[in-house]
This record gives sequence, C-alpha cells and structure tokens, in this order.
Amino acid sequence: MANEIYESESAQVKYWWLSVLVGIASLVVGFLILVNPIESYFVMAMWLGIVILFTGVFSLVEAFTSHSRYVRRGWLVLASICDIIIGIVLMLNFLLSVAIIPVLFGIWLLYRGFVTLAQGITLRSSGVRDAGWVIFSSVVVIAISLAVLFVPEIIGVAAVVIFVAIALMAYGISRISLGFRLATVDEK
Repeated sequence: MANEIYESESAQVKYWWLSVLVGIASLVVGFLILVNPIESYFVMAMWLGIVILFTGVFSLVEAFTSHSRYVRRGWLVLASICDIIIGIVLMLNFLLSVAIIPVLFGIWLLYRGFVTLAQGITLRSSGVRDAGWVIFSSVVVIAISLAVLFVPEIIGVAAVVIFVAIALMAYGISRISLGFRLATVDEK
C-alpha cells in the first residue's frame, strides 16, 4: 500500500528542484552576509528583499504546479504572497528596512521554519528516508528566528547579522534537503 501511495504521488512531485533553488539562493546570501557582518547590515535589506521576493515567486510556482500531499498548498500560497510583499517592501524602502529588519526577518523566518517543519513531519510520517534532516534544520531556523525576534537589542547589530546569516544558511539547507527528499519520492 505504501508503494502505491508513493507511485501515485511521484507523478505529481515534479518541481522538487524549486525547493533546491530557493535553498541554494538562501545559502549564497547567508554566506555573503557572514563574510562581511558589519558592512552587511546596511545592505542586508536589499539582499533579504531579493531573497524573500524570489522565495515567494518560486514557492508560489511550487504551490500552483505541484499536486502532491507533501506540498501544503494553502499555507505555501499564503507564505508566498507574504514573501513577495515583504520582499518588495524591503527593496523599495531602505530606511524603513534598516530600522525594522530584525523584526521582519524574524517573523518571516519563524513562519518559513514552521511551514518547512510541517512539510518535514509529513515526509517523516509517510516513511520518506532522511526526513529528519528537514525537521532538524527547520527547528534550528525556528530557534534562531526566536533569538532574532526577542533579543536583538541585547545581542547587538553584529550578532543579529551573524544570526541572520546562519539562519539563512540553515533555511537553505532545510529547503535543499526538502527538495531532495521530494526528489526521492519522485523516483519511487
């Protein structure tokens, strides 16, 4: 019976690679921020705006093109629309972005962490091998987002930037892991 489920789902999980692209983009931006943490704070709004906008666009495509039960369509559409709006706001209003970047980023990352966690739990409950990596990296993203949200003034600008870089890289890893897990479902 499990093989029948996988066979029927595998025809529907076509665009697993979109998750991998989002993950790679997040990893690259996280690494760029980590290389220059202090200087990056002022340009981070533009980078985050770009990443969040592309995340929203790719996720929206994923939501409308995949009919898999592994892709939680309603939540993904909502997150994608929020990503597109937040990305545009961050790109167009630099001063506002610099002032509220920890809060916006923390909220965005917290929501994204929970969406990816739900997808990881669905994969694990369906018996997909190594789905624990999706769950683990999502929990790391959630923990970092909570730190950014609740103690940005205590940990300082440099630490917020470093947390943002690490969180983006963890999010990237979770999205890449999710994409490859979906690809293994597609192969069965």
